[in-house]
Amino acid sequence: MDIAESNCKLDPVPDISPDGDVMLVVGPRNVRLRIQSQFLQCALKVFGAMFGPTWSEGQGLSKESPREVRLVEDDADALRIICCVIHHRNNDVPQYLTPRQVLQIAIEADKYDLNIALKYARVQWLTSPPEKVCVFSDISRPRETGVSDFTLYLFNN
Repeated sequence: MDIAESNCKLDPVPDISPDGDVMLVVGPRNVRLRIQSQFLQCALKVFGAMFGPTWSEGQGLSKESPREVRLVEDDADALRIICCVIHHRNNDVPQYLTPRQVLQIAIEADKYDLNIALKYARVQWLTSPPEKVCVFSDISRPRETGVSDFTLYLFNN
């Protein structure tokens, strides 16, 4: 389930980087996230190789014609938040997230080895005061604790 399907809606961010040279096309809804390849190269090892000089994706990158990268199996809202963090778009990064939103971000962080890039943001999300966290009606207390335990495991805490 994408984070957008939760009770706590996220405001759209049309372009994370208006002059970005890469367009991530994410999830089954094909959400488009315009970003800078250099930010991805620094934060994600897999993209460091992909946008390097030896791969076709790294050739001819330009803001006039951003290169599309399809990530159909990923959570668009989680990746949007992650990209906002690594692009220093702090005003667009939610201060408080639901346990399910943190879990989705943790899954993406684990998949792309982003624990260091998200180090300070995840501390904020994992220590949010309970009154600031949106509670889902379908999550009972034991299940919520299980989500939190799995999230901590994915974040290597």
